[in-house]
Amino acid sequence: MTECPVCGEEVTKLAGVFFLEAPGDIVVDGIRVHFTRQQFEVVKLLWERHPRDVSLDSLVYHLWPHDREPVRPENQVRVIVCQARRRLKVTRLMIRYATG
Repeated sequence: MTECPVCGEEVTKLAGVFFLEAPGDIVVDGIRVHFTRQQFEVVKLLWERHPRDVSLDSLVYHLWPHDREPVRPENQVRVIVCQARRRLKVTRLMIRYATG
């Protein structure tokens, strides 16, 4: 754990990006961005596994490991990723889709 330079909270720091677990925020280059719990989990997982690709199945399992999955979990993941991508536009981070 380390201290966030913006808010002073104890945070997880991964390659220059600060992850504030409790509120579901990340801080990139001094810019604080708030996410829903699921958006935060997706962004953190993708950042931890970067530059490796993360499969759609892995994201589904990560978001709903013990819960009942929604009727169309793949669609839900796509919506969550799209929302997170929009929130990240104010930072240097981006989420890309890999096909194949």
